[in-house]
Amino acid sequence: MPPLVVVLVGSLVYVGAPVRMRFELSRGSLDHFAQTVSEGTAPGKRNWIGLYPVEHLEKARRAFGFMIEDTGFFGSYGFAWSANGEPDIDAPGYYRHFDGQWYIWIDD
Repeated sequence: MPPLVVVLVGSLVYVGAPVRMRFELSRGSLDHFAQTVSEGTAPGKRNWIGLYPVEHLEKARRAFGFMIEDTGFFGSYGFAWSANGEPDIDAPGYYRHFDGQWYIWIDD
């Protein structure tokens, strides 16, 4: 039985289930924040957006993004939102489409 549990947990992590679940649990807060920023409200200083501790925020003309605090040894990551395609944030890293207008922002 324990090997089966290890394989099951490993499979869920491999397909990104924990990331997807945390994102969906935070979706209301993320979408609300995206809407207010896209309407012109300055993002201001935030400590949390949903279940994500915010390290810092970046805003561009048609996008914004935030890095998540303490994301690991191999680089930082966060989320970016863009109304029209890939975010135009002038910051290091790259973007991978995640869901709708949301992108994962990876700063390696």
